[in-house]
Amino acid sequence: MIAIEKGIIDKKILKKLKFEYVLIDKNTELNSVNIIVSSDIVNSDIYTILVVDSMSENLLEADDFILNPINIEELNYRVELGLKKVKLINELRKLSLIDYLTGVYNRRAITDILKKEIERSKRENRTFVISMLDFDNFKKVNDTYGHDAGDEVLRKTIELIRKKIRYYDSIGRLGGEEFLIVLSNISKENALKVTERIRLAVENNIVHINGHQIKITVSQGLSIFDGNKNVDQLIKEADLAVYKAKDNGKNKIEFYE
Repeated sequence: MIAIEKGIIDKKILKKLKFEYVLIDKNTELNSVNIIVSSDIVNSDIYTILVVDSMSENLLEADDFILNPINIEELNYRVELGLKKVKLINELRKLSLIDYLTGVYNRRAITDILKKEIERSKRENRTFVISMLDFDNFKKVNDTYGHDAGDEVLRKTIELIRKKIRYYDSIGRLGGEEFLIVLSNISKENALKVTERIRLAVENNIVHINGHQIKITVSQGLSIFDGNKNVDQLIKEADLAVYKAKDNGKNKIEFYE
């Protein structure tokens, strides 16, 4: 969506604009706006094309500019160029947050999500649970079938797990075969139901690769946010709990106590 400052461009010229737009003032919500065309920087986080009468230093603050009187062909060109840049920026931003193999969040992204979940849960006085999920005997898969097969087991199993969590939950890869799931606004009892659903789905699944039928299981360690824990404490508790699950025979779920 293109947002254009009211009164800055003649209505006759705007009729020839090739793109959908809205007219804005200082009180307009800009949540769905991709580009702003205005005489001043309205929001530094949104791609801005400044409309100016002459060259000046404040042009350095804008992403692009256009001189008065406005030529509609030039405006169309600059808007089209701006949309391409915004799309590229968004794609690069997404790539910086996503694990290339599994398509889930990477370590930095899932940690940021966890931080935000802590702040939101404090404000709303609610609990949430994290699950540290680790693949059992994964080295054996790599040693037996090769690393390419191991990668495919990770990818397909995580794809399955994503279907077993709620749409507003988040999952990210911490590294290797270790993943973190943030279960938002949930009790201990319901968190156990969700993670058990995950455990059973993985246990009963068969990954078919190059004629091989590969079975895998996962162990999970859970920690609940009670209003006072930080990111490091939650992850440490979940980590200790997953070690306990491994020690108790693997393919199990343990809550940090």
